[in-house]
Amino acid sequence: MAVSVTLHREAGHGGGGVLVTATLRPEGEGFHVYSLEMPDGGVEALGIPTRLGVGAPLEAAGAVTAGVRPYELSMAGLDVKLPVYPDGPVTLRLPARITGKGARAAEVTFTYGACSATEGCRAPVRGRALTVALPGA
Repeated sequence: MAVSVTLHREAGHGGGGVLVTATLRPEGEGFHVYSLEMPDGGVEALGIPTRLGVGAPLEAAGAVTAGVRPYELSMAGLDVKLPVYPDGPVTLRLPARITGKGARAAEVTFTYGACSATEGCRAPVRGRALTVALPGA
């Protein structure tokens, strides 16, 4: 796997809500993931946007944010700039609320692509699902 994902949740956000936190850590020196700002289809069909979502009984209660700022990476030989995060890990945060009672866990999904300016790209990951325990579980 080209990116390890560490998932956490914190209770007590926004009147009973939770904060879902995920750290995406590219494995290998010099690798980065594309930013949340990347359009769904990439830039001129290049790049895999980073996405974080939640499933029932969680519902997003705000936008996903990142702990680092993206920058525009110019690709050698191409007239395109791709929004990426700096090489290394990036932590994403998504405020959510619990919409069902008695639920013990929820599914969190990720989409991402990891690339290196010198080593190329790893296979993209779309809709990878992990489970997070909910408060009281």
